[in-house]
Amino acid sequence: MTKVVIVGAGRGGRALLEMFMGDSTVSVLGVADVHPGAPGLELARRLNIPVSTDFREFIIDPNADLIIDVTGNPDVYRTIW
Repeated sequence: MTKVVIVGAGRGGRALLEMFMGDSTVSVLGVADVHPGAPGLELARRLNIPVSTDFREFIIDPNADLIIDVTGNPDVYRTIW
């Protein structure tokens, strides 16, 4: 099973989350967005997936196989990589 962290929970992050929820080979470890009311965070809460407004909480998880940055923010990208 691939363990994924989604950084950015706007329309793109929410779409990814919806796609991954239909895939039994993927487990979403957490979803982060600076906006607490982001659509992807609201969906993640309903699905009992951990959420945060600080993506750093999730990117340090040693269990994460894949971190997907859909923020488009170059500062976030540099922090992750």
